[in-house]
Amino acid sequence: MIVLALLLGFVPPSHSQVVDSLVVAGGLKRSVIDSLSVSNRSVNETADSLITPGFFQDESGVDTDFGRPARRAELDLSSLLNALPGMMAYSFGTPGWPSSISPMGFDPNQVDLRLDGLRLNDLITGRPRFDLLPYVLIENVSTGSNSSTRPFSVHTQTGAFSLSTPTTDLRYGSSNSGLQSIGVVHAQSRRISLLRPEDRLNIVFGFAGAGSDGEYPGSRLERARQLMSRIRFESESWSIEIFELYNRRKVGAHGGVIPISGQPYSSIYQRLGANVTNEEATRTTIRNDLSIRARTLVRKSPLSVSGFWSAQTLTYQAESDSVSARIDRLGVSAVHEITGAQNSLRLSATVWQDLFRSGNAFTDGFDKNRSFAQLIASGSSLFGTILADGSVGLHADDGYTFASASIRFSRDIFSLSVSTSGIRSTWMDAWGFGQNTTVLENRPESRVDRLILDLRNQFGPFGLSASLFYTSTTQKRTWTIDGLSNELEAHRIGGTLNNTGAAIEVSFRKEAERGIYTVVRPTILRVSHSEDSSVADLESSAIPEFWINGRLGIRALLFKGDLDLDLSVRAFYWDSMVGRRLDTRTGSLVLPSDDGQSVPSTLTVNVVAEAGIRTATIFLSYENIFSGTNALVGNLLIPDYPLPAKRFRFGVFWPISD
Repeated sequence: MIVLALLLGFVPPSHSQVVDSLVVAGGLKRSVIDSLSVSNRSVNETADSLITPGFFQDESGVDTDFGRPARRAELDLSSLLNALPGMMAYSFGTPGWPSSISPMGFDPNQVDLRLDGLRLNDLITGRPRFDLLPYVLIENVSTGSNSSTRPFSVHTQTGAFSLSTPTTDLRYGSSNSGLQSIGVVHAQSRRISLLRPEDRLNIVFGFAGAGSDGEYPGSRLERARQLMSRIRFESESWSIEIFELYNRRKVGAHGGVIPISGQPYSSIYQRLGANVTNEEATRTTIRNDLSIRARTLVRKSPLSVSGFWSAQTLTYQAESDSVSARIDRLGVSAVHEITGAQNSLRLSATVWQDLFRSGNAFTDGFDKNRSFAQLIASGSSLFGTILADGSVGLHADDGYTFASASIRFSRDIFSLSVSTSGIRSTWMDAWGFGQNTTVLENRPESRVDRLILDLRNQFGPFGLSASLFYTSTTQKRTWTIDGLSNELEAHRIGGTLNNTGAAIEVSFRKEAERGIYTVVRPTILRVSHSEDSSVADLESSAIPEFWINGRLGIRALLFKGDLDLDLSVRAFYWDSMVGRRLDTRTGSLVLPSDDGQSVPSTLTVNVVAEAGIRTATIFLSYENIFSGTNALVGNLLIPDYPLPAKRFRFGVFWPISD
């Protein structure tokens, strides 16, 4: 009640300021989890969106405050997202390994990941493939808890790169554990008088490569290569774009670190002479994503039509086991937007067909194709100082039909959202992956209902935000893995699985350009279930009941203004939990078959420097500084996979104008 009184007790009186914050995209105060700003399109959006790259989003998201991720010191996007309140990281800390996030206690395998609207979830398992993102190309990241087919979504958007001067952006990274990474993107935008003098041709090409030894045998990122290109022709009232993204990566997939004979479990933290199971195992992904999109105006309203093709081969190779599958996806999407001064309407339709091409991952007699289609109508309207936006959808997932709906009311100090949706299934849900997999005979009619209240206010240099959430998942499908036999088994949790919690952010001078600042983000979560079963108990204890991350830093301008320094100490603490286990064949994070080895409560502490030197950004990071000391023998978030200890990383982001 004290928090509510503080948040609601000081309401800004200016009506004009409230309206301005509502109609500017992302203009509301920053969100804790969702709805702290309006959707990433304002109700006043015009035909200027014709020159925005990528698909139209068929669902809204809330902008984060990351800025361009390539300018940040974090290892990858999942590390960045972990800094948001309510986000719990399941991290290996090792380059190329399948780290993920759990928003508000949701299954980390069921986070929807998109790049300009194109889904970048694994075509076989459905897990988010953060490693496939063209990191140097991303300009903005937004999140949403009102996804129509998944419990949570992460939207990434590429930059427009529409400057008249050719530009080249470079991001380089290295570490004392053998990491070497490079990402380069080159962009040119030229006037080309094909039809009109104002016509423009925008061309973007990029390359990324990485390799890393890792701290343990079998952890090596042997090969990571990425090629990307985007060619867009823009006219006054229409545009056409071709986007291509190719990924190839091979990473070690060992089965976990083995304690030294006769020593306690904590001996896994000794790197010298360490042994792992299945040291020779590897997991290889080859993926190609191609999209063609055309946009035009229909009665002054934007219409976008996109065709896309994705092809992925996933291969697990070990001495005793070899499993692979190739899936192709072919689809089309159309979005029509109608906007006005006080309201907007968006109609979208998407359909795709998945085709099995080759491999031995599925048992005999399986269906060699799967389909998905959806229709979504969404809109927003401004009622005085309150913005209301909502959506309704109908979805057909390989013969199973379900509906979705959401409504949200937003003002500058609060937002309230209610939503309900089904959960889209995957090839792995239907047919498993490999011989040691048991799937459900009948598909559960899984459903997620969400109620989220976001509150926020600013008291001079102090900021206070709170997200109070309640989610209920009915007939949840989940997976367990046996640590000895490596057998993967699907389960249905009957009744409901309920997540109740609060994600809070307390800050002091968070946006200050100079001087000391601090941010603390605690999360409290309670998971309960109506079914009395061991699997439901494991699901409830897969995530801690409390975790907190914080940051204390100082920003300063040094060397006569040439060095803009942000030096900070960042800590992350989590309570004990049973946690999740790695299925090395697919990279999925699943439940253990019993509550054996748990994850103890502990923390990580990093010292990070991000320094702007003119247009470039240099970052230095000394990570997990107490691990391997008398204070902390070691730590982990995934049992049997210790986090890197005392790792030093260096990187630079360097934009070059020709």
